Amino acid sequence: MLVTISRFIATKIAIHAALQSAALVAILPIWGIIMTYLNNRTKRETLRLDALTQALQSLGFDLDEAIQLRRISMTLHRWHELECGNDQGAIERDEESGKPYYRSANARANNKGYLVPDREKGALKRLAAIMSRHPQLVPYVQGDPRGAALYILRPGDVPEGKSVDSYYSRGLCVY
Repeated sequence: MLVTISRFIATKIAIHAALQSAALVAILPIWGIIMTYLNNRTKRETLRLDALTQALQSLGFDLDEAIQLRRISMTLHRWHELECGNDQGAIERDEESGKPYYRSANARANNKGYLVPDREKGALKRLAAIMSRHPQLVPYVQGDPRGAALYILRPGDVPEGKSVDSYYSRGLCVY
């Protein structure tokens, strides 16, 4: 325990000293993102996420885009869970306006619930912005909350003339 604490303090001091150098000032803006990405994870989760990041980088995404894609996938996954519902209620879209409402499971039939922020729309907008920089790749959003929400398809992952819905699992799963 004491060795772990000492190692942690020594690492923190080394990081602080390294950040004082002018060469590492350029990475300072993404340092907070990196630390958030790595904190509170088991070794297995860290290795799995590192493998995902490396796979995304091998497709041409930079580190910032890889982290954003993972956050988009998590946002969409949670949104799809809420659309399917839980014991408390579910998200439903108004057919006329397209706005999302959270409807309680105990609500009366004429009550459409309360307006919630449209996180799906924002996530899809951010995804489109990232994917516009990688035109050779195609994103696939899978709406079933039992699996990953986002897949990145490479050229050749879907056979010519076949539906993406049947072959999306050949792509890179962003979890």
